[in-house]
Amino acid sequence: MDGVLHRTGQPIDGAADFLHHLRNSKQPFILLTNECRYTNQYLADHLKDILGVGPNPDEIYSAANSARDFFARLLRHGFDGSVYIVGEEGLIENIQSAYKKAKKAKVYSKNDEIDDDAPLVNYVVIGSVHEENTRYSERAAEFVRQGARLVYTCPDWFDRSHDGKLAFGMPMPLVQLIQKTVGCGADRKSTRLNSSHWNNL
Repeated sequence: MDGVLHRTGQPIDGAADFLHHLRNSKQPFILLTNECRYTNQYLADHLKDILGVGPNPDEIYSAANSARDFFARLLRHGFDGSVYIVGEEGLIENIQSAYKKAKKAKVYSKNDEIDDDAPLVNYVVIGSVHEENTRYSERAAEFVRQGARLVYTCPDWFDRSHDGKLAFGMPMPLVQLIQKTVGCGADRKSTRLNSSHWNNL
């Protein structure tokens, strides 16, 4: 989305015409994005604001949706561990939706109190965060130190605005910080949410 259809809110030439063509020709499509901060409804509305046309929420598949499906599949196969998220609304809501039918396993973020009777936090999920609190990062690192697996939504280190300014808050700096301080490696405890991992589930 950002960098293909628009760049930080500035339309990219041809993007609106292309989406209008898909819509007018009744061509089914799915818009794939590594965005994880927002809900599909927000992303759809945002594109319509920028381009004057956009997908419906169910025509978007985001990194947050991928995280939801990752945990939904684990839970269907008997996984019953809890998860801690460093992320924003879209990622949190998607993973919470995967856990709706979980009996005891919980989804935690920020400063949520850990329930005494809930299963251990077995996964830490790192998404894009533009209002990060260092305490949340420390908490995530501590869960990984205690044995939780480290999962991240995309491998981005930074973003750029339409005028070239750097924008931080992407997952990889925090992933690397946790790996460096805790001593876990990508070959052992970290998992990127992509299709190659599904073959191992």
